[in-house]
Amino acid sequence: MQDYTIELSGGTDVGLIRQKNEDDYLVSDLGEYGAFIGVADGMGGANAGEIASALAIETLKRKFTPEFLKEVARNDDGILSFMEAVVKDANLTIFNRSRADKSTRGMGTTIVMAWIINDKAYVCWCGDSRCYVFNQQNGLVLLSHDHSLVQELADKGKLAPELIHGHPMSNVITRCLGDIDHAIPETRIYQLQNNDMIMLCSDGLSGICHDDIIQKTMSCYQEAPMACKDKLIATALSAGGFDNVTVALAKVSFHTK
Repeated sequence: MQDYTIELSGGTDVGLIRQKNEDDYLVSDLGEYGAFIGVADGMGGANAGEIASALAIETLKRKFTPEFLKEVARNDDGILSFMEAVVKDANLTIFNRSRADKSTRGMGTTIVMAWIINDKAYVCWCGDSRCYVFNQQNGLVLLSHDHSLVQELADKGKLAPELIHGHPMSNVITRCLGDIDHAIPETRIYQLQNNDMIMLCSDGLSGICHDDIIQKTMSCYQEAPMACKDKLIATALSAGGFDNVTVALAKVSFHTK
């Protein structure tokens, strides 16, 4: 196995319209177990979307520690099953909180996460927060698949893919945490290439900025994940900042021994 290094960066901004930030995120160096990034986009407005996203991220922090990972970081199936179980755990925590506290009824959150270990990125998501990968050879590639009404319409051939972005129903999601019947995560494995940058974001970025704008920004700042994160958030704000915006990045560099 090649030696590798991972540079991490993450940040969030309330945006220019919203009064509070319902997004949350996590970037974590896991040592011998690689690195982990996660983004949650809370929903519910007055009904505590920020609590839902915080509970989801707290679950990730609790689970993605060496004591848990040493038991699962052995094969692909074990890793993906673990990530799905973490999502289900977070969902149950949010659901139970909303039942116990009437002020949080109706809250929910999306989740997207990526565990980077050795030469692979393991991606898991529920909702429409996204995972992309960028490198200079292939450009920007979407690794996740939105759990949203407009995406379902596009998948069925009822909506042209180019009309998804900016569609008036684009905020209607079909899966989320906090909904006991529709918190069904999806997973995939991505084979990493040298200088890949894995990027997670809430729809405060992907729903405002077209992919070509995101790609151009990442191309200009590919050598500096911290500056890249700052510029992506600034780009969303300059495009209107209609929503909270959150970005988490992990750049992977392989080294020959």
